[in-house]
Amino acid sequence: VVEKWDDGTPSKVNFVVGEGLKQEIVGRMTFYENGVIQTKEEYRENKNNGLYIRYYKNGQKKWEGTYKDGEKDGKWTSWYENGQKWEEDTYRDEKLNGLSTEWYENGQKEVEGTYKDNVEDGKWTSWYENGQKRSEGNLKDRKLYGKVNHWYEDGKKKLEIDYDNEGKGLEWYQSGKKRSEGWYLSKGINDRYGKYISWYENGQKNVELTYNDYGRLDGKWTSWYENGQKKREGIFKDHSRVGKWTDFNENGTVKEVRDCDKVDCY
Repeated sequence: VVEKWDDGTPSKVNFVVGEGLKQEIVGRMTFYENGVIQTKEEYRENKNNGLYIRYYKNGQKKWEGTYKDGEKDGKWTSWYENGQKWEEDTYRDEKLNGLSTEWYENGQKEVEGTYKDNVEDGKWTSWYENGQKRSEGNLKDRKLYGKVNHWYEDGKKKLEIDYDNEGKGLEWYQSGKKRSEGWYLSKGINDRYGKYISWYENGQKNVELTYNDYGRLDGKWTSWYENGQKKREGIFKDHSRVGKWTDFNENGTVKEVRDCDKVDCY
């Protein structure tokens, strides 16, 4: 069965077996208007079963993988338009299971890790386009464990979190000077608890605050100018400002005082 573009060239070809009500599609090909094949598909019982391939308009392969009863099953691979491999995954019953790898267009590996039933599980590593390692950590049941490390593009350490030590984290500037120190929840590097301190690159304290066990700001919050003069001070309660908040000028004089129990403070 052939469908055509307006110029008469094929747009879709269905390969069928049987006749009448017993007719069944066993394969399909679709075409771009320039005549290049767009997709090749295998069918059984009117579902994708077997090989599936999609192409770019230039004829280069874009995706290739297999279906089982209409669901992705087995290895799936994708490519950039220049022919360089882009991504490779393994599916079981439409869910990601096993090794997953992504590459930059220059051929350098970008991300690699493993999945279990569509959830990241095990060691995950990422790289910069120049080949330098960017991050590395371990996941289980949607939580980080062990040591998590991040690096700058020149290879210098950027962040280290030790979940075996209650999630203690240290962050550095590219110069090697300490940038921050705090405690991280296992659900991600953007979720903290406990006391957190950050510093300017000149070594002067920048901010000091406290998170509760749910990752919400709770307690005294203080920030400083780079010259060491206090900049702002107040109290958080469950991520909301409460009570008196004071802003200071860089010369130490009071700039503004607000009572966050009486006015909205954002």
